[in-house]
Amino acid sequence: MKVALLKAKCITNLHIGTSGNVYGDIKSEVEKDAVLATPIMPSSGIKGAFRDFWRANGTTGTSVTIFGSDAEEENQNRKGNCKFLSGQLLFRPMRVSKGDRAYCLVTTPELLQVMINTIDSFQIKLNLQSAKSAEDFEKALNDIKKELNEKIGQVVAGIVNKDDHTIMEVEGYDVKEIQNEENILYKILLEISDGVPVVIMRTDFFRMIDLPIIARNYLKDGKSTNLWYEEFVPHQSYFYFPVLWEKEEAKVFSDFIKKISKQPIAFGGNNSVGYGYCTITPMNKEWEENDGE
Repeated sequence: MKVALLKAKCITNLHIGTSGNVYGDIKSEVEKDAVLATPIMPSSGIKGAFRDFWRANGTTGTSVTIFGSDAEEENQNRKGNCKFLSGQLLFRPMRVSKGDRAYCLVTTPELLQVMINTIDSFQIKLNLQSAKSAEDFEKALNDIKKELNEKIGQVVAGIVNKDDHTIMEVEGYDVKEIQNEENILYKILLEISDGVPVVIMRTDFFRMIDLPIIARNYLKDGKSTNLWYEEFVPHQSYFYFPVLWEKEEAKVFSDFIKKISKQPIAFGGNNSVGYGYCTITPMNKEWEENDGE
């Protein structure tokens, strides 16, 4: 089996919604993980977005091989060789309320641990200069988690790359340095975040900061007939998800990963108003045709 660990960076706002909360003020919520309560990209939505992209841009005759057949295609009982897992949140941008940047990326020890578990479960070798394995990642995280736990009540979050940027408050919460740059986790996160400063926030505070909400309106003959509020994941957020492939026809998988990495792909709803466009970047090399067997 080959595995591609893909990083999805939102370059526009993202809305992958639930069926709605008809009793609350927010009529269209973002779909969330049942355990972590953080936004997710459902595997069915990821597969659908990739299928739409591949039909328009992919190699002729490989759609059924990758995705399986559907009602529009022949051989309707054929399963695809590609398996798509849900996208988990890694970073969420938040406002720097006191400092020299407009925003930074925020994560939690819990979210980082989930990523480590994913890397370990599928035995993924990271294509990073600062870390190659889940073991490297986890050892660095444990040092940070220890400091956060020891300083509950004193430290809400720790800043990565503090020397280059002055960030003292995020969304009104104090940010203090909890480790020096010798911890490899700093280097890992800055490499994944493309150099944007990262704050590691305690989970309880992270959950208190709501996702943005926008008012939407439906007009008929110039009159408002339906006003509702919609939750969304802000642009500059980062997700990741594994894509699995059986060994047969490995070149098809290799070509697929290369092509989806070349231009933004639209996920979720409201694409016509620019929502959901993400860049896709492989974080490992096991998917390459002659590697990772």
